[in-house]
Amino acid sequence: MTNSNNNGLSDTDVKNYSAQFRVNRNIMLRKTDVYVMADRPTDSRWVTFRQKLRDIPQNQPNFIVGLDADYFTEWEWEMFGILGLGMMD
Repeated sequence: MTNSNNNGLSDTDVKNYSAQFRVNRNIMLRKTDVYVMADRPTDSRWVTFRQKLRDIPQNQPNFIVGLDADYFTEWEWEMFGILGLGMMD
C-alpha cells in the first residue's frame, strides 16, 4: 500500500527506511557521546547537533527522502556528512 504522504513509497518501505535511519542516527549519537561527557568541556554546538539528530523524525516529516537545507547549520551539515557517511545506503 502506498500512502500519498510517503512520496510514493509503500508503508513497508517507510517503516524499513525509518528503522534504518534510527539505527544510523543512534550510531551517530554514540560516535558523538565523547564530545558531551561530564569530564570534558562541552561545545554547545555538539549539544544542539545531537538534539537535532533526535528531533529529525518530528521536525522533518519527509526525512526519508531528504532534510531541509536549512535544518542544520553549515557546521552541523559537515558533522552530519562526516559521521553519517553512507547513512542511507
